[in-house]
Amino acid sequence: MVKESGVNYGSPMAYPTVGEHPRVLFTKDDIPAIRESIESSVGTAEYRKFVEYLDMEYLTGILGEPALNNRGFHNWDGQTLAAIQAHALAYAVYGDEFYGYSAIYAIKNYLLTLDVDYIKSDQCREFGMVMYIAAFVYDWCYPLLHETDKEFLIKGTVTKLASCLEVDYPPKNTGCVTGHSTSALILRDWLSFAIAVADEYPEIYNHIM
Repeated sequence: MVKESGVNYGSPMAYPTVGEHPRVLFTKDDIPAIRESIESSVGTAEYRKFVEYLDMEYLTGILGEPALNNRGFHNWDGQTLAAIQAHALAYAVYGDEFYGYSAIYAIKNYLLTLDVDYIKSDQCREFGMVMYIAAFVYDWCYPLLHETDKEFLIKGTVTKLASCLEVDYPPKNTGCVTGHSTSALILRDWLSFAIAVADEYPEIYNHIM
C-alpha cells in the first residue's frame, strides 16, 4: 500500500499484458488503421512534417551547449524530441529497424546531454515531455532494445528527470484525480512511462497506478 496525505491507495486492478508491445497509446491491432491514416494524409502539413523528420540525414539526439533563450537557460529541444517520436512511430507502424534503432540511439543521447540551469514557469512540462517520448521509444521500439538499453532508459528517466518534476518519484504531495500536477505529470508522462516499463519494473507501475 502507498500512503500519501493520509489516504491509502490499494494495488492496481489492471496490468498490461506481459510481453505485449506496443501498448502506450495504441496496440498492434491499431497499426493497420494508423498506417491507413498516415497514407491518407499525404500532402497535408502534418504528413510533410512527419516525412521531414524521417528524412533527417542523421538523428543523433545530441544537444548543444545550454544557452539563454526566451524560456530560460537550457538546451531542451522540442524539435529533436518530435523527430525521435516520428522515428519510433515509423518503426512501430512500418517495422523499419533503421528508424527504431535511430530513435533508441537519439533518446539515450538526449538524456545524456540534456542540461538545464533553469526554465521559466513550470519546467516540469519540458522534463515531463522527455519522459513521455522516452516511454514511446521504450514501448514502440521494444523488440530492438537490449537489456542495457532498458536499464539506461529507466535510470536516465527516473534518476535524471523525476527529481525535476513537481511530483518527484514515488509521487507525493499531490492529488491523484485533479490538479496541475495530475493533468500531465501523472496522467500523461508518468503513466505512459509506467505502462511501457511494467514488465521489467512493475514497482514503477504499482506506484503510479
